[in-house]
Amino acid sequence: MSISLPGVLPSCLSRVHSILFGGQCEHQGRETVSDELLSPKQVQAEYGFSQQTLSNWRWTGTGPDFIKLSPGRGGRIRYKRSRIESWLDAQTVSTGGAAA
Repeated sequence: MSISLPGVLPSCLSRVHSILFGGQCEHQGRETVSDELLSPKQVQAEYGFSQQTLSNWRWTGTGPDFIKLSPGRGGRIRYKRSRIESWLDAQTVSTGGAAA
């Protein structure tokens, strides 16, 4: 099955499909590279950051990148697992025996 939209590149369609279906492309019998989208509740369960802490980080712009799926104050928020992992890597401090 092939999808086409006027004015939209095939690579963009693949990305949209990946976001909507969690990186799985089962209808074609194969999987694409997965970059799972996590809700703040899932991030809390898997990484231990409270939902309030995530909210504060979004407000101050200091936490991991996020996606806002709907407009407005009550818009649904998702985090790409890869972005959380990258953000955590950037927060890692290597002391190398020196005082921090």
